[in-house]
Amino acid sequence: MDVAICTNVWMLHMATSKRPPSSTFLISSFSRGKPKASCLSTKTEPSPNQYSAISSSDQNPTRRSGNYQPTMWDFEYIQSIHNDYAGEKYMKRFNELKEEMKKMIMAEGSQELEKLELIDNLQRFGVSYHFKHEIMQILSNINQHTSATRDSLYVTDLKFRLLREHGFHISQDILYDFKDEQGNLKQSLCKDTKGLLQLYEASLLFDETESTFLECANKFAMSHLQNYYLKNKYNRSNQDNPTVALVGHALKLPLYWMMLRVETSWYLNIYENISNANPLLLELAKLDFNIVQATHQEDLKILSRWWKSTRLAEKLPFSRDRLVEALFFAVGIIFEPQHSYCRRTLTKVIAFVAVIDDIYDAYGTPDELEVFTNAIERWEAEAMEQLPDYMKVCYLELFNTTNEIVYEVLNEKGINILPYLIKSICANLTYKKQGGTTMDIRQLWKNTWIMHGSQLQFLWKN
Repeated sequence: MDVAICTNVWMLHMATSKRPPSSTFLISSFSRGKPKASCLSTKTEPSPNQYSAISSSDQNPTRRSGNYQPTMWDFEYIQSIHNDYAGEKYMKRFNELKEEMKKMIMAEGSQELEKLELIDNLQRFGVSYHFKHEIMQILSNINQHTSATRDSLYVTDLKFRLLREHGFHISQDILYDFKDEQGNLKQSLCKDTKGLLQLYEASLLFDETESTFLECANKFAMSHLQNYYLKNKYNRSNQDNPTVALVGHALKLPLYWMMLRVETSWYLNIYENISNANPLLLELAKLDFNIVQATHQEDLKILSRWWKSTRLAEKLPFSRDRLVEALFFAVGIIFEPQHSYCRRTLTKVIAFVAVIDDIYDAYGTPDELEVFTNAIERWEAEAMEQLPDYMKVCYLELFNTTNEIVYEVLNEKGINILPYLIKSICANLTYKKQGGTTMDIRQLWKNTWIMHGSQLQFLWKN
């Protein structure tokens, strides 16, 4: 069965504010530049010193605004998204492919390189979570026999990277065979493009005790890969050469830093042009991609209804309405379909981070922020009575959503996380003044919620 990648996906084209048609967005259309510190908004946001004052009377404080644009995601459109891959329609075929792939992974007589490349492809396609046990069994066996083998640069670095990514302790000494008498990497490696590409990816997986050698290896590989790419990228005969595309892609953003779902979308298109592409793997990867995407779309629809019910975007128009971007962020952390609740919880956390960040950064006055912080410390519904009206809306939604999350964890895991959560939040939200200047607590707030969002992810997955 030939399965095409579904393109009427859960995010819409970001180049227009018009209501988009149902098939305008491709995950691969995202920019792959180096990651930035903040990615909640897809538009260029003004820096803090660019805030414009909102006119006010003498009785009202002067407030600032980030001049954020309204969300470009239409609620009705999101709710109307339909994906044929939702539900059980394609699961029978998918399970058949998965069982065939398990047999292929564990087939006896396969060469070590074949197994390593298969594992690497499973990871890049984002389907390795279906075969965790089989992958660990193979890598464990390879790790036990690593010291006795002398392989090419390509095989050695691929093995080194995969073993380290899965938590095996493998020494960088296995790379020393490729050094010359002066301790530098051999110049004969310069034309081994596939080997250099693996060396470049592997060299990022170093610890503090071995950074010198692997940093030198990274610079060596990057330099020669850049030369290769510049020589070949404009050559028409290389337009369909997957090696050129892989090198250019890695130089823009290495695998170690890449968001997996974006990588999967890109790699699916490249893999089809590889001469020895595995048709079983390709069909499995496409089908899984579409099924997982359908799950993410359903998450978005559920979250969109929740976000609308909070009325935060309506009641707090000065803040960022960035729910879809928040979900995209959460997908980057945990994309597996079975973790929908955790993903939705993280999205809620990130959405609140954006709103409260704007309150502390721009809109709120020092006195209001102090009262808001005290209300968080009390963690009582009655505490909001002392807050201005716009803060009451935010506080009550934060209070209810947090308690709902606490209840779900208590119900499912038997653990009451509320005391620890509130204690940590309060510690980071203590309002301080120093030298007459209010200290910026926005980053503390972000760190607290992101930290607890990560803890919830770990708790829910284990």
